[in-house]
Amino acid sequence: MTLGAPFFAPYSLDFYDLDAILMPPGPAHLFGTDEIGRDVLSRVIWGGRPILFIVFFSTVLSLLIGVTLGFMSSANNLANTALSRLADIQLSIPSLVFALLAIAVAGSQMSNLVVVLALAAWPLHFRVVRAHALAVKKLPYFEASRLAGSSLFYRVMRNYLPGVLPLLAVTTSVTATVTALSATGLSYLGLGVSVPDWGRMIAISKGQLSDAAWASGFPALALILFLLGIQLIADALSDRVKGRGGAPHERR
Repeated sequence: MTLGAPFFAPYSLDFYDLDAILMPPGPAHLFGTDEIGRDVLSRVIWGGRPILFIVFFSTVLSLLIGVTLGFMSSANNLANTALSRLADIQLSIPSLVFALLAIAVAGSQMSNLVVVLALAAWPLHFRVVRAHALAVKKLPYFEASRLAGSSLFYRVMRNYLPGVLPLLAVTTSVTATVTALSATGLSYLGLGVSVPDWGRMIAISKGQLSDAAWASGFPALALILFLLGIQLIADALSDRVKGRGGAPHERR
């Protein structure tokens, strides 16, 4: 519904009706209206678009960085030491604090948010891939593949990736969840994107909790359902990958 907001939203994003301020949920406005008469359902549908964009691209970027550096770390002792220390330093800084510092310097454009949140999330993928790759290097089938003259690309695709994919499904869901919470938290603090999203809706309407709980309650519910959906999709992908993949020594 969020991706198809122009078709599913009953009103446009900038529509407001001063005669329907803080109207409770009803036939005309299924989720009610906010403090200036804007339709909450429409804003919830439209407000998910920036969150989806940021979560998708920052998660993909962090996955690419983490997987690449994880394989690089397993291939060289010096790279392993340097990248492991870098990941430890990164993990010692809470992602939201890191994002706050980076956004304060770089600005809150959507592209900056994607890069910053990806840089905050890559160590999780890195540590999982690194540990798996180091374990695989000690197994007989990997040594046999190397002695047979297989290329690095072949060993990565056939020896490393099948066994690590179920783990990456889990780390990706964790990254997407943390990224969504961080992006929403930044918007709640006024440091997010300029277009309205769930975090900004919650922040704007928090003053009407006693009189119009729906104005901030429905955006919060949308965020909860989105995070739950991420977990359900990740569990399904992990089960599917386990059924099809797995390292050669793990298959039945």
